[in-house]
Amino acid sequence: MRWLKWILVLFALTSISDCPGVYFQEPQPPGAKNLNSFPKKLRGKYYSLPDSMILTVDERLMVLEDDSIFDMPKDEMGDSFYFVLEAVKDTFISLGEGEKIRMIFLGETQNDIRMHWYITDTIFYLSEPNVLRKWRGNYYLNSLQDKEFWEVKKLQEIKNKIVIGSTIKEDEKYLLELISPVDSTYGWEDTTYIFKPTKSEFKKFLEKGGFRKSQEFTRSE
Repeated sequence: MRWLKWILVLFALTSISDCPGVYFQEPQPPGAKNLNSFPKKLRGKYYSLPDSMILTVDERLMVLEDDSIFDMPKDEMGDSFYFVLEAVKDTFISLGEGEKIRMIFLGETQNDIRMHWYITDTIFYLSEPNVLRKWRGNYYLNSLQDKEFWEVKKLQEIKNKIVIGSTIKEDEKYLLELISPVDSTYGWEDTTYIFKPTKSEFKKFLEKGGFRKSQEFTRSE
């Protein structure tokens, strides 16, 4: 159904957890100590100023919420339009991997229907086999993918804010190739690059601006 595809495209554009295309062969940084939970000073609610996203950091969980109102063009729905009016009055869609959307129909104009969506996206869950590490004042969220390689995010604390950094395939691939050889690749719809840097190589990666895709959240007072 075109309406559902349209919704999923919108979700993909707003999610911080897009597939990065650059992964690591082992948790990062190499040799850093694992943590059993997020420290108490990091826990709480944060909000993103450019949009309506709210980030909640708990003892072992990090969840992103988006509460928004938007208009869906009728001409994008075709014959599915009347089905949408009936089906999405209050629909809860699970996308897997901790991602859920709740859609509520608010009304319609001549060209659009107005929707209220509520998204929850689990950014990180500290449980087997995922790994949380701290190194040089920053935190690293390691999530095992397909039981073979690791997606890594960097969490930086700056006063009353936290910044979550993730990889961008072309940028980070270029940086890592200057520092560390590609350990392996996987050819899916897009090529996935796997790296295995040493601690010194990982340090160079950070110094050259690794994890440059970032989103900033301010602590809620």
